[in-house]
Amino acid sequence: MDFFIRILCSIPVLGWPIREARDGSDLLKICFFLNLVMAWLIAIYFFGYPAIIIPALAAVPIIFLGLISVTAADCFPKREKVKPSAD
Repeated sequence: MDFFIRILCSIPVLGWPIREARDGSDLLKICFFLNLVMAWLIAIYFFGYPAIIIPALAAVPIIFLGLISVTAADCFPKREKVKPSAD
């Protein structure tokens, strides 16, 4: 995840706000989140319905993997730690 954030920080337009949100105070984190929400609302205003649907479709694999990891945890046997022999 740190690699992805470093890549985003290297983009000239997005780097400064992302670094401020990562390293700054709580107020800067809130302002960054509000800016993302406002950018999304502006995209909905200009592009309409696709601006709502495309982020939802992009989130489906992430939510799907999260649900699988939560519900399938009991399907796999837990490994016992192997203790080294005292030879």
